[in-house]
Amino acid sequence: MRVNIPTLILSGGLDAQTPTFRGKVIARSLPDARLVAFPDGTHVQIGAINVCAAQVMMAFVRDPKAALPLGCLSESRFPGFVLPAGGTGE
Repeated sequence: MRVNIPTLILSGGLDAQTPTFRGKVIARSLPDARLVAFPDGTHVQIGAINVCAAQVMMAFVRDPKAALPLGCLSESRFPGFVLPAGGTGE
């Protein structure tokens, strides 16, 4: 059985556990999937405090058929670490 369920796949270009090419395989197998790859992202996008990923996800949840705000991809940088006060140490 196959179903058309809108699916958002977030992938990190630096993910050694599930590389982006695996996300592409999954996206091809789902008829209504959208893959967004973050060049500096690692394994987890939302938990890694990726603001761009959060924006993309929220837009998808609001309307899975609408264009995603992907302009932030070129500006998105993985913060090496986050200090307890919320700063990145840069």
